[in-house]
Amino acid sequence: MLKLVRVQEDEGVLLKVNWPVNWEDACPGLKRGHLLQRTRASLMYFCPVEHIAPKIEVDLTNIDVRDRVLMHDIPVQPSLKLLSENNTIPITLVKHSKNNETNIFSSDGTWYAFWAPNTSSV
Repeated sequence: MLKLVRVQEDEGVLLKVNWPVNWEDACPGLKRGHLLQRTRASLMYFCPVEHIAPKIEVDLTNIDVRDRVLMHDIPVQPSLKLLSENNTIPITLVKHSKNNETNIFSSDGTWYAFWAPNTSSV
């Protein structure tokens, strides 16, 4: 945990909350060895005190290669207001891997790419 803030407020008060975004590795594109590019690690919302959650979960089960998840695609409480000028910015996308890469996606949300030397003769 990097930062812990304790605030005691009455119900209905709006706070600015920066939520971390978490992904699960259930994406079909990742299972075939492609890359998950995370463009946003957190999202900022104006939120009533009674709806503050520890994190935002992003469902990747229907995301394949060249698909992306946009900010406005994240299902949240209707009372939350996204604090972004442009809510069509992608927060993650699945990219093609190169032919000579082996990709490993870990459950903590990081991906690793290992390159194999090109052994083909020209």
